[in-house]
Amino acid sequence: MRAVSSRAVGPTFLAAVLVALAAGAPAGAQSASAPAQPTPGPAGPVVVATHDAQSNADFLLYVEGNTRIPATGGPGAGGYGLLETLPDGTMLVAFSRSGFGEVDSVSPTLQTRTLRTFPLSSIGFVAPSSDGFVFYSQTAQYVQRYDAQGRAEGGPMAALGATSALGLGSATVALSKYRVTLYDRNGRMQHAVAMQTGLIAALPGDRFAVTDVQNSLVRIYDTQMHQLAYFSFPGRTLIALVAGPHGSLGVLHGTLQCVGPGAELDVFDDPLAGKLGARIYGIQGPHAALALTADTVYVANSGCTNGDGFVSVYARDGSPRATLRNVGSPSGILAIPRALTPR
Repeated sequence: MRAVSSRAVGPTFLAAVLVALAAGAPAGAQSASAPAQPTPGPAGPVVVATHDAQSNADFLLYVEGNTRIPATGGPGAGGYGLLETLPDGTMLVAFSRSGFGEVDSVSPTLQTRTLRTFPLSSIGFVAPSSDGFVFYSQTAQYVQRYDAQGRAEGGPMAALGATSALGLGSATVALSKYRVTLYDRNGRMQHAVAMQTGLIAALPGDRFAVTDVQNSLVRIYDTQMHQLAYFSFPGRTLIALVAGPHGSLGVLHGTLQCVGPGAELDVFDDPLAGKLGARIYGIQGPHAALALTADTVYVANSGCTNGDGFVSVYARDGSPRATLRNVGSPSGILAIPRALTPR
């Protein structure tokens, strides 16, 4: 399957997922290649990036209740990354195919477009932005922002050794191993703070959270690099950050392992006020990915043996609601607004 681009129209990427979204994917519908078991409790629709060990294939999987609908970007496509859902409901997806990296959008009207392609050898990473995405060239060592139409925004930013980045309003934040650097829209460096960095997540109001690895802290800054708050996790490894609606923030910390107590997820309803809404214990596995909505917490676990991954669903107070199985070995998860799944 190929994507719809601005130059050519063909069979739509994610065709099966789009059919499910447009039709409302009635409960019980499922792919013959991904049979589902009954799922207790309510859970909203999600898309997971996953891997099937038996076929050694990467794919995306639309999941809602008993529904499992896989989709791919065509032969040879893989390495799917779910970047974000933009404020207008557009979902951005990155993947590789035939020696190129590709970023596609799925709009609220269920139209799919190829926004940009890059030589695979040049891609350091593709990261979210408040109005599109951020690309880092590992060969030329620069960061470039693109809008939701795939058009370059502003100038390139010289970000040697960048490990992650985030577009935030008119500013771009780039992380390297020992520094947080903030650039303006024209690519000029405005602020820099020395820190052994790890993870970054966007918050409303031109704010962001970043992990201070050396000190086991999560720090919150604005785009003037004023520190607004911080949280301490002494002796803990900071594994993942996820931002949710209305400024909420999830912090996964501890040790992901298949045997033992595992990691913990703290969900802050109001990080600036230090308001902890839930603490979820015992998250296990070699890898976990997070999604946070106004009323639900999703933890996608890749599983400890091939193909036994699952998605744990919790209420925002941390109480368990459901376990979604038959999802392969998930590496990423993105919650889909119900506006995209008309009933």
